Amino acid sequence: MSAPHAAPCLRLDALGKDFGTTRALDTVDLDIAEGELFCLLGGSGCGKSTLLRVVAGLEAPSRGRVLIDGRDVSAVPPWQRPVNLVFQSYALFPHLSVAANVAFGLRQENMPRAAIARRVADMLGLVRLEHLADRRPRQLSGGQRQRVALARALVKQPRLLLLDEPLAALDRQLRETTRLELVRIQRELGTTFVMVTHDQEEALSLATRIGVMADGRLLQSGAPHDVYERPANRFVAEFVGNANLLEVDVTTHDDAGVLLGSDLCSTPLRAAAASATRAGRAWLLLRPEQVTLAHADVPTAGVGDNALAGVIEDIAYGGDRWVYAIRLANGVRWRVSEPNAAHRAHADLTRGVAVTLRWPPGCGVVLAQ
Repeated sequence: MSAPHAAPCLRLDALGKDFGTTRALDTVDLDIAEGELFCLLGGSGCGKSTLLRVVAGLEAPSRGRVLIDGRDVSAVPPWQRPVNLVFQSYALFPHLSVAANVAFGLRQENMPRAAIARRVADMLGLVRLEHLADRRPRQLSGGQRQRVALARALVKQPRLLLLDEPLAALDRQLRETTRLELVRIQRELGTTFVMVTHDQEEALSLATRIGVMADGRLLQSGAPHDVYERPANRFVAEFVGNANLLEVDVTTHDDAGVLLGSDLCSTPLRAAAASATRAGRAWLLLRPEQVTLAHADVPTAGVGDNALAGVIEDIAYGGDRWVYAIRLANGVRWRVSEPNAAHRAHADLTRGVAVTLRWPPGCGVVLAQ
């Protein structure tokens, strides 16, 4: 692992990028520390791939700066930056063997043959492909091709590795396996990875930190559990995971939490965390796994539990869990997720049954409108 640096490995300072009249990046400020596996998460057209290309030097910023280890590289051409990029298509040379693909960049630098051979062998061992060194890319699976592309990028020992949707072309089962390999390789090398993805599950399971983007702006960055459990706004709440949202009135707040009024219940609801600190209209966010179900006429609440009435509209089996679609009295549809054991405990909850949705006051986050 490289020696620690005082400056962040990557700093984006008020970064902006325009394509004609279209603003693709809008004043992005971000620090990424050495050794992080940072995921940029967002939908199509949010600016995440443009940001990656600006960092790589494939696009020039319209405003702001890109700094690597404290050095401004905004005007430095891509081949002079300590950066490498893994494309979604992998871009392997079909006429070269696995070993020759990995060695390509080192040969371009005129490194001695013996040194190239040692480094290529080390890298193929790292990605567990040494037994396939003589194969051509067409003879490999999708996951193996992805690891060849990763080895080719890492063999030059970049300070920063950029990955543009590297797992998008793989099927679900292979993608999950390759995720684990990607995390293992990153941890063993300690290289800083910046990865672009639209897949929230991928970002949550891979990243040390996540940055959520929309409309060219970075809306929130933080550890995966922080972004999921304490989203900064409604967009982040709905994009990262499944969100149940209820419009409420913030009435009072204190050290114990916040009291909320709702037209759906006569008693106030309580939430433990609030980003909306002023009185007025707000959103209460609850994740599907935070809510439990019971027959409407069965008093199973804990002391101080919040409760809402609803009717089961649909039920779906998800393998390790069951998912209920619940229609509230105001027509809003909520989602409740329960593991199989909980579902078996009240299997008589079927479509059309009136239920009570309950959650403890420690759950729920209040978001400003």
